[in-house]
Amino acid sequence: MQLYGKTIKGRRPGNEDSIYYEQINECFIMMVADGVGGNFGGETASRVCVAQAGKEFKKFAAFPKPEEMKTCLERIYRQSVQVMERIAVRHERLKGLSSTLALALGIGDSFVVGNIGDSRTFLVRKGQLHQISVDHSYLQEYRDKYPDEEVPESMKRQLGHIITRSVSAVSDKMDIFPVQEICFALKEGEGLLVCSDGLLLDALGQKKEYWTELLQQPLQDLVNRMIKGSLEAGSKDNISVVYGKFNLNSEVL
Repeated sequence: MQLYGKTIKGRRPGNEDSIYYEQINECFIMMVADGVGGNFGGETASRVCVAQAGKEFKKFAAFPKPEEMKTCLERIYRQSVQVMERIAVRHERLKGLSSTLALALGIGDSFVVGNIGDSRTFLVRKGQLHQISVDHSYLQEYRDKYPDEEVPESMKRQLGHIITRSVSAVSDKMDIFPVQEICFALKEGEGLLVCSDGLLLDALGQKKEYWTELLQQPLQDLVNRMIKGSLEAGSKDNISVVYGKFNLNSEVL
């Protein structure tokens, strides 16, 4: 798995996003955490998620088993919640700290996905993006309730960043995919994209030809172009992207 990631503050005064990606032997992890709550709380929460992901991933990669990938994601979530509980008790100003969490964990061509909040994970196959994660947001609830209706622009502006679940001192539920099977499988040349909601994918282009050309770029150029495109499209949030490309033969990024 070739991996590259980047996070920028964009038009925000600070960056509450945190990213983490690493590969140990045949194991890999890709993660984006988007801190919620502003000021120091959001930044602290997203960094807690990264720290716990790093600890649990290294334990997992030492003795990797495909049937334990989902368990590793659950441990990352539970440990993050426990650390936030301790922080909330000790620091009154951080009582409401929370973060979204989107991550992919894999061994070779097998992988699983975890998600809570509105950061997202996509499978990139044949020049098309297929969202694996499901947003935990008011907008997604509206879409689920009224699947045949277009979401009003006023609702997008008012509720676009309001999430219904997060990693916080109050235990919630993280979704893990696939629901029934042990894991998903990657094929040669396919990719995984993990990103925060600051990446405006809808504004980057919908045509298959656009993505086919873009996905042929070296990973660093690919990530930078997605971020630049989102800024040019008017993204006002922090922007975080981690991209992984599955190749049987390693290449220079």
